[in-house]
Amino acid sequence: MPDEIEALVALGDLDAAEPLIDRLEIQGRTRDRPWALAAAHRGRALLGAARGDLDDGEQAATLALEQHARAGQPFETARTEVVLGQIQRRRKQKRAAREALEHARDTFVELGATLWPSARRWS
Repeated sequence: MPDEIEALVALGDLDAAEPLIDRLEIQGRTRDRPWALAAAHRGRALLGAARGDLDDGEQAATLALEQHARAGQPFETARTEVVLGQIQRRRKQKRAAREALEHARDTFVELGATLWPSARRWS
């Protein structure tokens, strides 16, 4: 579901993405699943950014990172750091954006996920 949410937001179908985010968040809370909560918060970050609400987007990405710390999934954490860095870049927070994006890039490289660093602009 997290990939579907990301794809829907990228396609601009925000109305279709929002109920999926809600469902993922409910499932995460009901079952205390940090990975689901992290993915839901990342979806909300993407949704907020797509709607131009960068404050909410950054807050949601930060909440996602808190849940990722519980889940211990470095690849998913790096995906969220990319979202956070993109939002911070749009907010003109250049240093914070660079730190988030570089950390994500380094994690992808360390994990051997070579397509991720090569497919994005990191600085």
